Amino acid sequence: MTQKSNDLVLDWFEAYKNPLYGYVRSLLRNRADADDVFQETFTTLLQRGEKNSKIRYPKTYIYHIARNKAFDLMKKYKKHPVSLESLLVQPSEEYLPDWLDVEMLNLALSKISEKEREIILLKIYDEMTFREIAKVTGCLLPTVAARYLRGIRKLKKIMEKNYED
Repeated sequence: MTQKSNDLVLDWFEAYKNPLYGYVRSLLRNRADADDVFQETFTTLLQRGEKNSKIRYPKTYIYHIARNKAFDLMKKYKKHPVSLESLLVQPSEEYLPDWLDVEMLNLALSKISEKEREIILLKIYDEMTFREIAKVTGCLLPTVAARYLRGIRKLKKIMEKNYED
């Protein structure tokens, strides 16, 4: 392991630590497990050493490692990925407009499929492209786009219905 490869991993850590941790936390629903997976992700990168310099798309690569480690842990504990509790939106001026009712959004998110929720959150909150989401989730690009659009349409319909009520 050289200083150059350590610096590269440190740069990635600084660039992705907050959104990656949020993503891992949303998958695992447990702070201790999320901390472990987050640490294991960067430990794996450090152990790769010079091989890291060949990574063309570090964001998707790092998310893919973290997702696999989270799913491995869930299999170990027989947990389910992406639960309602893990996906509840926390009010944040950074992401949500003033007019949006957070409780209504959480209710709407609870009514769409887990796969659609994961893709919507990666797209909106982590600002990933469909191509990046496909790499992270291991889905085909058209599948990612279709799930996103289907999920957004469902959210819109649910929220419009709730707004009318």
